[in-house]
Amino acid sequence: MTDDTIKISAVLCTINEDRYLEECLRSLAWANEIIVCDMGSTDRTVAIAQESGCTIHSVTRVPYVEMLRTQAVSYCKYDWICFVDPDFILPDGFADIVQRELIPGQDISCLYMAYINHYKNRPIRHGRWGTVGYYPIIFHKEMISILPVLHGGFEINRGTQRFLPPEEYIRHMWVRDEEHFYQKHSRYISHEGERRVALGWKPSVLRQVASVLKLLYVYITDGYKDGAIGFDLMKKSIWYEWNAEQVLAESNTSYRKTS
Repeated sequence: MTDDTIKISAVLCTINEDRYLEECLRSLAWANEIIVCDMGSTDRTVAIAQESGCTIHSVTRVPYVEMLRTQAVSYCKYDWICFVDPDFILPDGFADIVQRELIPGQDISCLYMAYINHYKNRPIRHGRWGTVGYYPIIFHKEMISILPVLHGGFEINRGTQRFLPPEEYIRHMWVRDEEHFYQKHSRYISHEGERRVALGWKPSVLRQVASVLKLLYVYITDGYKDGAIGFDLMKKSIWYEWNAEQVLAESNTSYRKTS
């Protein structure tokens, strides 16, 4: 980063992430520092981070990364944070984008960047998981709250939020193969009930059925455009939502028993 005023800490949390980590770290080479919080990787993750000149902290393993973010940010030297997942690959010229958008003196709290999920190394542009989303790629740590919430965890307290043009997007190497999908999403499902209970959701067979019908509708009207992969992901999205609702029911029952 050539900007003398705005310095940025890039930070990521890892556990056996050597598949895309090298490419991810190359896309972060512009940062003033790169912090890696490793949860006990047994593959080449730590070696790759060392070779890339990262500062590495060994941390206790947690069920999902949002639980570590506050601790990870505490290791950063600078107020501006670029928090990425190790399967994020930022676009070429990202440093120029940051210098263009983060103008000293402006009350900017967060830059959001579009991301596109990749399934088996292929971009998914349709269906439930193909919708272009936005991620808070760079934020000022004094202007937001970091919350330990699955699939969330950022709350803007003040300042202006700026959304970058969608043609400048993160390649999110979301799922690499079948085994990875079920490993990753089974872990999410195990905590999804807790999240939904915390949000005040109640078990509902009607909502469970409605969610399946909605996913079928999304596939028929849009998801089919991704061909065979679109059909595969439709089935997986139904599996995920159905089981998430089952876990919600179990979590709600456990919550009532302990209340």
